[in-house]
Formats: sequence, structure tokens, C-alpha cells
Amino acid sequence: TGAPKNLLAYTHFSVVMSAKRRLPIYTAENLDGSLKIKLKRKDSWGFDPRIPEAAQLGHDEFYGPEEFDKGHMVRRENAGWGTTMEEAQLGEDDSFVYTNAIPQVPQLNQRTWLSLEDYVLDNARTLGFKVNIFSGPVFREDDPLYSGVPVPVDFWKVVVALDAETGKLLTSAYLLSQEGLMPEEGF
Repeated sequence: TGAPKNLLAYTHFSVVMSAKRRLPIYTAENLDGSLKIKLKRKDSWGFDPRIPEAAQLGHDEFYGPEEFDKGHMVRRENAGWGTTMEEAQLGEDDSFVYTNAIPQVPQLNQRTWLSLEDYVLDNARTLGFKVNIFSGPVFREDDPLYSGVPVPVDFWKVVVALDAETGKLLTSAYLLSQEGLMPEEGF
């Protein structure tokens, strides 16, 4: 952390990875709601070739056998914007890398986290806002282990935008948890 070499740049977002945890420490994304383009979802997850596969948590080793979703830290749809369809598609395609995924239980990923993401995207799109969004897990030493991987229990998101009338920064911060929702390990 703290070194530029840890920053992985993608179309409309960046990720800082933890080599120890093999998960993103945080993501930083730009979203221009006025340039949002609706695209069809293409689920094509893969490893980022710029860093070793061993530094990323993949499907066969973890997400396949475990009961967790690949929770996007940068939402697929948030990265799908631009002045051309190609730029928007590249943004969405870039979001399907394991460096942008965190183990989330379906109840969090497909409900609570999704509702928060919908709220941000709908407002950015409807009002034409330019928004900066920062997201990440809360890493703790006592995170529960699944297949030998410490899985974060809590996740944070900070949303920053300019007030159209005053030009002042508007910020909101959120902390969501999957505590009590996580599967029992083993039997």
C-alpha cells in the first residue's frame, strides 16, 4: 500500500490490491451519469495479467466451491459510460476481473449492496451527475476463514459529487455488513 506500483488502472476505475489477502484494498471509480450507456451484461471473469494469478482470488480455487458471489467493488454498470459504445463496453468488460471482486454472500451482494449501488447509479444517471465512488472491504485479523481465505465481514462505500447549485462537495458514506449471513464452514 502507498506505492504507485500497487495501483491497477482500468477504464473509469482503479484498484489497489492486497497481495496478502489477494483482494482489493479499495477501488476508486469515476462515473459520468450524463454519458451512461445501457449495455447487455457479459459475465466473463478473468485474472488481471499484470499481476500474478497467485495474488488474485479466482473462481476454481474459491468462488466455485464456496457459497459466495463475486461481489463487484466497482459495479459493472457504473463503468459502462463514455462518449462511444466501445468506451462504455470496455469499462464494463474491465469490471469482470478478480481484482475487482470480493466474496459477498448473495443476500448482501444481490440485495443490500445492490440497492445502494442502484441508488447511486440512478441518481447519477437521472441528474447527470459526475460522481467519484470509493469502495472496499474492512479487513480484520479475525475475519472468518473459508477455504483458507479470510473473508471480510464489512464493506464501505464513499460517494462524492459536486452540488450543481453551490459547487461544493457532497459526500455520503456507507458501511454494510454480511455478519450473521455468512455460511457455516464445514458441517
